[in-house]
Amino acid sequence: MSAQHDLVPYVGKLRTGGTLCLVGIPPNKLDFHAFNIVGRKNIAGSLIGGIRETQEMLDFCAQHGACQPSSQGSVSPQDC
Repeated sequence: MSAQHDLVPYVGKLRTGGTLCLVGIPPNKLDFHAFNIVGRKNIAGSLIGGIRETQEMLDFCAQHGACQPSSQGSVSPQDC
């Protein structure tokens, strides 16, 4: 998630105690109101993810239909 994204829709989908994990650093500061993480929601991050972690993330996205179009074209759950 090193590109700039609006985190509010993603954080809004977290359950109580849920964690949004960012991989990479966006080019600009993150902008969201502290109210968006009320309810024990967490935002964590890593500069890089290893192969195992990346595969786990792709598997999770495929299971939950969470794939998004990329700058290189659209992505379907089968592509994850």
